[in-house]
Amino acid sequence: MEPTNKESGGIYRVYVKRILDLVTASLAFLILSPLIAVFAVLVRIKLGSPVIFRQARAGRNEKIFYLIKFRSMTNAMDENGKLLPDSQRLTKFGKFLRSSSIDELPELINMSREKHSMLAVSIDIRNLPSSPEGFIRFVTSIKKDPQNEITSIFLDADDATLVRRYEETRRIHPLAKNKLSLEEAIREERRMLNPVADLADIRLDTSHSNIHQLSENITALVLGKKSKDLSIIFESFGFKYGVPKDADFVFDARFLPNPHWEPDLRHLTGIDEPVVKFFLKYPEMQLYVQQLDAFLNQWLPLLERSNRSYLTVAVGCTGGQHRSVYIAEALTRNFRARDKNVQVKHKNMDKNLIKMPTYYNADGTPV
Repeated sequence: MEPTNKESGGIYRVYVKRILDLVTASLAFLILSPLIAVFAVLVRIKLGSPVIFRQARAGRNEKIFYLIKFRSMTNAMDENGKLLPDSQRLTKFGKFLRSSSIDELPELINMSREKHSMLAVSIDIRNLPSSPEGFIRFVTSIKKDPQNEITSIFLDADDATLVRRYEETRRIHPLAKNKLSLEEAIREERRMLNPVADLADIRLDTSHSNIHQLSENITALVLGKKSKDLSIIFESFGFKYGVPKDADFVFDARFLPNPHWEPDLRHLTGIDEPVVKFFLKYPEMQLYVQQLDAFLNQWLPLLERSNRSYLTVAVGCTGGQHRSVYIAEALTRNFRARDKNVQVKHKNMDKNLIKMPTYYNADGTPV
């Protein structure tokens, strides 16, 4: 729903819709500002500061955007000054903020600022409006508007699966407060959500799906394919400076021929042509690159379907200047040739560079 240019969106999408988004978000913020202020004070008293934080998310085409939310956890630390696990810092008040989606009220600020209006809204038994009829009329009206592109998906599961999931997670059903058993609460929830289910364009039975399979199915429905575009990062590094903490795979190149022992190559890097020609003379280097390429390419389809946005492949040598740089560059070329979204980083390449002395003629000009 995000317009990329005037031709794809038309006058309505480029101008009118943006104005409507701005006006709607501004009015909503104005009306809800007393409620936002009250909860801001409560968050400060009960959970500490900062009251509001930004949360990074990967959006369309893996573009990073930020949500503005109320904090829902304390800053409690252990005796070593490290933050406690999330489960110990999430209080009852924080759980209430999350379950009621009140923690997302500050996002109205973003809606009035951003140039897109692609939204995902979730409805379940916890936030179902008191009047299902009014909710049905609202959804029906926005679906009838030809300017809106809406797809509603209803997630379902059989009663036995729902009972098992509640027992495994040890969570209390939201309707249990009405003195219902778990089985009774599930049946009542199904009855209450039937009007919502009837509105759905797509109904998914998740009884035999795990979280990864469900993510794959939703991705296929939204993007038209089973996997998101995975960003692959090839990163060279030097073992003497430490292994990158963000690496998903780490490969060691220290056993391969080292240009460091060639005086003419010591001050160069794995990108420079003399070093590239040096490596081309060694079959073992070419074989290593081929085997790494084949390994990654074989498992890439499964990695793309594993609900991840980034894959970092780190290749290390002693100093991160020659061998690892050459291999990272070679792998980058290979995967770009397959039309993959690839980046290359050289973490320590410049740390070992030796500045060559400059010699001067008698007149003071460089030789």
